[in-house]
Amino acid sequence: MIDNEAMSRIRQDIEKLVTSYKSLKKSKNDEPKEMAAISEANVRADFIDRLFEILGWDIRNPDEYDREHFIRGAGFADVALKLDKKPTIFIEAKRFGVIQHRDKVKGDWTLEERQSILYAASKNCKWAILTNFEKFRVFNALTGLTVLNFESVDDYVKRLWDLIHLTKEFVLSEKIDKLGAREEKEPIDKEFLGLLNN
Repeated sequence: MIDNEAMSRIRQDIEKLVTSYKSLKKSKNDEPKEMAAISEANVRADFIDRLFEILGWDIRNPDEYDREHFIRGAGFADVALKLDKKPTIFIEAKRFGVIQHRDKVKGDWTLEERQSILYAASKNCKWAILTNFEKFRVFNALTGLTVLNFESVDDYVKRLWDLIHLTKEFVLSEKIDKLGAREEKEPIDKEFLGLLNN
């Protein structure tokens, strides 16, 4: 169980990480092209790895945080989070700017979403994450449902309790399964709703 002290520490560390991202963005004059020029490897090392370290994963232990995990017939997943040396969650990392805002996605999944789901499903693993830190999506890879969707870095703090489900402790105790019972949906389009009412 994550006690109040641990929760407070996680919140503080997440706030520092979000502040670090915002400082980087400001140093690039909020220019999407400049942010997109930062490599995927740097995004992963500076933000994604740090996020999962805050969530209690040992990012220096390849038996727990396995970078470039090979999946026969699918390729290399950026990260496999492991328990007892077995993949539990697959993470697909991208550069800043690559992941589209959810309301701009046409059809079922983007290519990047399909890729992250494929890695997990290929190993009969339930959880897949697609992130570039700016956006953060968790999928139930066995059903294809989006169970957690952050469209802004501010969501890490605003929705900390949802994020806590990805701590090593919650994954070990299978509390992560509470995420699998839900589906995140975009809010109703007010303009479309207005057209229906007319």
